[in-house]
Amino acid sequence: MWVPAMVPAVLRLPIVLLIAAAIPVSTEQDQSNYPKYLCDTQNVSGLIEDERIAAAYVNELKTPLDILHKASANSQWDFNTNITDYNQNMSETVENEQTKK
Repeated sequence: MWVPAMVPAVLRLPIVLLIAAAIPVSTEQDQSNYPKYLCDTQNVSGLIEDERIAAAYVNELKTPLDILHKASANSQWDFNTNITDYNQNMSETVENEQTKK
């Protein structure tokens, strides 16, 4: 993934994490597993300063972040197509977790 050289090293990891989290993935089969996805991504952290280690870390996080984004997209779709209190609560819960990451 290309990040401009003029971006300070301190900001490169958050930019890469943001880009990785923005990759859209959505399937119907996972719509009932939002709590599982939230548990799977609890170990995400951005405290690595060495760029090589950070790159390896981002590669390792790609799958959990894809899963979190998929859960977010699915929960938003569920709420937008079936407005119920349950779907609203799940959508808000997943969105809050995605915002933390």
